[in-house]
Amino acid sequence: MFKIFGDNFQDSFLKFYFQAYLLIERSLRIRSQNSLTIREMLLLGLLDRMKKNNDHTVMNIAKYLQLSPPVISNSVKSLIRKGYLKKV
Repeated sequence: MFKIFGDNFQDSFLKFYFQAYLLIERSLRIRSQNSLTIREMLLLGLLDRMKKNNDHTVMNIAKYLQLSPPVISNSVKSLIRKGYLKKV
């Protein structure tokens, strides 16, 4: 990735990106009563768009987001537990 600058720059960039991500997520949790994570918010938006095509299986979502099915499954379980989704 940033080979011109060396591995040290890449490590610093990744640490900065991760810290910024955590700050944004904490900020959203403070504002949200039910403490949704960024991933959960994005997943809810995606599910809302996919429901029109009845295409919202864990496997389809994982393929679309290029994530593993267990990651999506855990996020869905969390949303069910928080009352945002209902298992049918």
